[in-house]
Amino acid sequence: MFFFVEVFCGVVFLDVFLCFCFFFRRLTYVNGLFSQGLKVRVLNIYPMKRFMCKSKIHRATVTSTDKDYEGSISVCPELLDDSDILPFEKVHVWNVTNGKRFVTYAIRGEKGTVCVNGSAALLCHAGDIVIIASFGVYAESELEGFRQRVVFVDENNCVK
Repeated sequence: MFFFVEVFCGVVFLDVFLCFCFFFRRLTYVNGLFSQGLKVRVLNIYPMKRFMCKSKIHRATVTSTDKDYEGSISVCPELLDDSDILPFEKVHVWNVTNGKRFVTYAIRGEKGTVCVNGSAALLCHAGDIVIIASFGVYAESELEGFRQRVVFVDENNCVK
């Protein structure tokens, strides 16, 4: 963490590489520069990234649970491909039936199945409706025209 000021042709370029609290300790110095009539410009060296919902399988039906398996959620390969979720990708699972949520990773299962494995199996039962979502980190420049993939399924986990 440090505070770097460079004066060039009457313009002050301010690079701030510090945490939020550290910045406010130095804020009085920046205000002092303003009082001297200098222009201050903050350089954005690290552009902001946004955490966006990349894809989602909407209202899938849990076909089975297996609490003795190592973990994960087994999803029909067709649903994974259509939703752009890769095997072993982190997913958030929201149980619409009982309101419980958990985070796990997706693996390929058998056609038409959604099987919750491991300890997460204690949060779901066969017949529960779930939403499976994956997220990605994007730069501002990548967001123009961004659209998440949403796969709607019926009660048999077939794409509508």
